[in-house]
Amino acid sequence: ASALAASGRRIAAGTVAVAVLLPAAIPGLHPRGVFGVGGGSGRGTQTVTTPDPLVSLKRELTRLDDSTVLTYRSDAPESPGYLRLYALDRFDGDRWTYSPLKSSSKDRLSGDRALPAPPGLTAAPSREVTTEVRVRPEVKNMTFLPVPYAPAKVSIKGDWRVHGPSLMIYSLRDSAGGRSYTVRSLIPQPTAGQLAASGPYPPEIVAHYTAVPKNVPPQVRKLAADVTAGSATALGQAVRLQRWFTLSGGFTYDLSAPAPQHGSDLVDFLLHSKRGYCEQFAAAMALMARILGIPSRVAMGYTPGSEVKPGEWVVRSRDAHAWPELYFEGSGWVRFEPTPSGAAGQGTALAPAYSQPAVSTGGGPDDQVTQAPDTSSPDAGSTATPSGPRHRNDEGAGAATDVQEGDDSGFTATRWLAGALLVLLLMAVPMTLRFFTRWRRWAALTASPTGTPTRKRRKASPGPAEEADPRRKRTPDPAVPGKSPNGTRTPDPAGAAHAAWQEMRADALDHGLEWRASDSPRAAARRLGELLEMDAPSVQALTRIARAEELARYSRTRASEPAERLRADVRIVRDAFAASVGRRARWRARLLPPSTVEQTRTALRTAGDRALDATARLNDLPSRLRRR
Repeated sequence: ASALAASGRRIAAGTVAVAVLLPAAIPGLHPRGVFGVGGGSGRGTQTVTTPDPLVSLKRELTRLDDSTVLTYRSDAPESPGYLRLYALDRFDGDRWTYSPLKSSSKDRLSGDRALPAPPGLTAAPSREVTTEVRVRPEVKNMTFLPVPYAPAKVSIKGDWRVHGPSLMIYSLRDSAGGRSYTVRSLIPQPTAGQLAASGPYPPEIVAHYTAVPKNVPPQVRKLAADVTAGSATALGQAVRLQRWFTLSGGFTYDLSAPAPQHGSDLVDFLLHSKRGYCEQFAAAMALMARILGIPSRVAMGYTPGSEVKPGEWVVRSRDAHAWPELYFEGSGWVRFEPTPSGAAGQGTALAPAYSQPAVSTGGGPDDQVTQAPDTSSPDAGSTATPSGPRHRNDEGAGAATDVQEGDDSGFTATRWLAGALLVLLLMAVPMTLRFFTRWRRWAALTASPTGTPTRKRRKASPGPAEEADPRRKRTPDPAVPGKSPNGTRTPDPAGAAHAAWQEMRADALDHGLEWRASDSPRAAARRLGELLEMDAPSVQALTRIARAEELARYSRTRASEPAERLRADVRIVRDAFAASVGRRARWRARLLPPSTVEQTRTALRTAGDRALDATARLNDLPSRLRRR
């Protein structure tokens, strides 16, 4: 049991070491770059990722409590409109999500710095609105700010950044919970005529926001064409889609419907069940708009909420919402509302003004749009206080938005070169360790130079021959370690034999040759010679190494082979091993010698055993002290 426990501890220690060291050593695995360099310095680029923003939407809408997410004050006559958190621009055939946000220090909000201009908003009029927002402290992990679109300036403490193409405001480390901030927004106010007369789309908008996966069923493509048949403009098509979802399509707002997980769920919503909540309505209309060639995306955030007193609004969990945004050149991204509103739908959802007035949008009689009875203001941000069930999620629409940083700056020569250099250094570790081990074995046998301080010894009594002839000097035995006639220290023959044998064993393992621990030196030499069909000089060198090891192990007579001779024999045998194997085995023996792996494993096992012994002694220390 103790042996198994020790093995388990060693495995656990090795696993933890790999888990800690590997991400720090390989570029891209560590969130802040190689050994913490580059990721958080402000000079690199970081990729911001969050879990699926729509995951928390259903949970919010089905909660039964009625707590407040945020409150805000606005200088708008009615309200600043919807408060947007996310802009989901990618549809993979199953789910909508947003593209990775490439964040750098230049995206950080600071001082009076203005945000990038809203994409495409060049001709339509807009109204400047200032909104003061206070998020409740109970809201957790809201790393994206709910702001009226399009934000032009945001004043908030902390490290917050802006994504230029979508104007999403996010943080890499802070949460909006408990914070107050001020947003100055430019609220687009296009008319239906301006949208109907909008010009052609820019190529980059078409390429990114009209992409439709190939696995979209043909029934959905045909349905989009049938619903909008006869419409001559993009606005006419968008209005028909919105009216089909809210009035004529037979759809029912139902919070009990399961969240769509696959493309087949969306097909079932459109063609069969026709029951769902805002996620299905927004996702379906955005997809059908793309099929028709209209750039679109799905936005997520909150409806305006309820006005509790003049100029002050309260947003609750029931106001969490998703809606489609369509692009019109000159007006930019404008909101549509396919989700039913009022008591029979999403309580505070409201169709924008440009999709309601009775104007001709350039098509047949079906393009005449009549104002819906549940709207009360032509303003895009107008609201109606709804009745119906109220639901709440304390975490707000930003729930489960843990932000991670990752190095995703594309091709950067410096980082790739640094990564390649690091990989080469790591690959050189086994080779370097093997070279160091070989050098250390032979260096321990190198003769010490004359003059090396040594401990003084008692002078030996002269022998009979020396007494008879004083000129006769005593000659040291070359087989016994000590001083040689020239004043240097001679290597230990047994140590040289062991070093040569260990080197030969390591070379055999490095070249992939079988090594049997049970073989005697003579048996091992005989088996290797027969297996490799070595030439005469190699066999002689192998035999000398084996005989020296055999004498060092079992005989009182010390080996007579000098260390330099054994070292040369080891080189001869190593060359014979290399000549007997293939090219791959030779390169492996040079670059990734297996003997170093075994050596490292043995060292780790020894260190682990010593650590366990020390721990056991420390655990027993109190009992020993009590016994004393």
